[in-house]
Amino acid sequence: MKLEHAFLGLLAASGIVTANVQAVKAEEGFAFKRVPVIVNGSGCPPGSAFGIVNGNSVSIIFSEMYTEAARREFKRASCNIRMKLDVPSGYTVQPVNLRYLGYANIPNVSGARSTLNTFASFGASGGWVDRSNFGPGFQSDFERNVDIALSAVNACTRPVTTNFGINTNISAWGPRSGDEVTSMGIDTVDVTLEDVIYRIEFGFIPCS
Repeated sequence: MKLEHAFLGLLAASGIVTANVQAVKAEEGFAFKRVPVIVNGSGCPPGSAFGIVNGNSVSIIFSEMYTEAARREFKRASCNIRMKLDVPSGYTVQPVNLRYLGYANIPNVSGARSTLNTFASFGASGGWVDRSNFGPGFQSDFERNVDIALSAVNACTRPVTTNFGINTNISAWGPRSGDEVTSMGIDTVDVTLEDVIYRIEFGFIPCS
């Protein structure tokens, strides 16, 4: 609980939410609350995960996801994250944007490369929302700020509880020669809020 309280304080200090979280109304978006997150996969970071929903955004709190491959190795890390979201009555709602940061250190040697693939699901719809490739010599941080086009959930007549998920795969191929290592990771989206690994924005369209 200490981690959660500290995180909520940082959210308030950074302006992401007001200090008086009780002022957030469900009809303005998601009601402010902490939600449990289910994780599954060999590449999931250690430790527990949870989500913070507030207004039109969801932040997933987790530690770094990482993999590396030495000479002639292939390594893959995969992590599937699932949570339930309570959609307030009077709206159709859909995820519209996903933001996360990462880094890749690819030796400038033949055979070295890495890939990043992200799948998102909401309600009954799902699809690949991001595919990125990094070749020999790429050694930098990167930001992924991608639009999401998934079907909306209809809560026009009553509140709806539905599932939201993100499945991320990162793969690394080591160089064909030498002692350098190919490495890749997904890191925090905010240096102030250390463990926010994903931030998702949702669109709320009032029903006529």
